[in-house]
Amino acid sequence: MFLLRASTWILLMLDVRGSGPTVDQAFSAIYKHDRWGGSSDQKAGGGSGGGGSSESGAIGASRIIFHLAMKYALSGIVDAPCGAMAWQESLVNQLQHAIPGFQYLGLDVVQSAVERNRARFVSWPNVTFVEADLTRPESVTQVKGAYGLLFSRDSMMHNTLEGCWQMLDTFTRSPVKYVLLGSYGADKPGRRNGAVQNGKWFSIQLDRPPFGMHYIEKIPEANLVGENKYMFLYDRKALRKELIQRGRIKPHGLTTE
Repeated sequence: MFLLRASTWILLMLDVRGSGPTVDQAFSAIYKHDRWGGSSDQKAGGGSGGGGSSESGAIGASRIIFHLAMKYALSGIVDAPCGAMAWQESLVNQLQHAIPGFQYLGLDVVQSAVERNRARFVSWPNVTFVEADLTRPESVTQVKGAYGLLFSRDSMMHNTLEGCWQMLDTFTRSPVKYVLLGSYGADKPGRRNGAVQNGKWFSIQLDRPPFGMHYIEKIPEANLVGENKYMFLYDRKALRKELIQRGRIKPHGLTTE
């Protein structure tokens, strides 16, 4: 029998807690090794975001975002994260034709994905890509411009619960009016609400505990691939206030209140 000093116990606990990959490591590896698969058009120039990020798999999300942009007269959107841009190209093209001067900002933690997107869309006006870790609230400083909506379709389901709260902290600090988040319905199989490490998957349900935040609309994607997916629209300021009141995020630091 022997005793360990308190400082040693702290180091051991930190080591265990940090044994999984960081956000950057997890998603860079996924893209590098194409672990999620996808169609050939997605894989052009690098890894893909998986079958759910194909044009057919995301047609419902594309329709929802276009509808909201027209309904609320949005002058720009923030895509967090943008991934390999497998389905967003046609959406951005339609929005720029429908709304003069429409702006698109894509954020992603994977440097190679950001670099490929920049090269691919170099000739597109008002289309910008920035490297950003969405679990770090300071990444909100990358959002500069007239963006009315931030959307995050399939990202929170690939993070830890702690990472989800950090992402919500980041999203609600951004200078937008609305936040749109992807979710599954109650009958989606799989372990619910809490991946064990970054890059894994869980069947996130935003209208169930520990989430259950008040939303403006719950909109079914109704995709061709038949997944039971929804998008939840929130008022950004109201969502942030609720998360602070519930003790999920802290009110200090960078803010757009």
